[in-house]
Amino acid sequence: LDCVVVGHSEIVGKPIAFYLLEELSTVMICHHGTRNLSHFTRQADALFVAVGKPGLITANMVKPGAVVIDIGINSIEVEDESGQKRRKTVGDVDFEP
Repeated sequence: LDCVVVGHSEIVGKPIAFYLLEELSTVMICHHGTRNLSHFTRQADALFVAVGKPGLITANMVKPGAVVIDIGINSIEVEDESGQKRRKTVGDVDFEP
């Protein structure tokens, strides 16, 4: 299984990568500053994202049929239908159309 882990923190990214290696997966570790990130993410059969950057990964960055695990948790300000500002919890993957 070809896996890409976006995020290299001691708490999430590295432990996931080490676990996947123990399971004999091929693992690529990237981060939010990786040049041409989509080149790597589109190769993944399984994509794990934990960087704390809302909407970093978009649909065109994911291989068709890949499994995406979004571990990122972010709080952003949005406007509701009435124009009121509120906080919304989102991940690192932009999955809404």
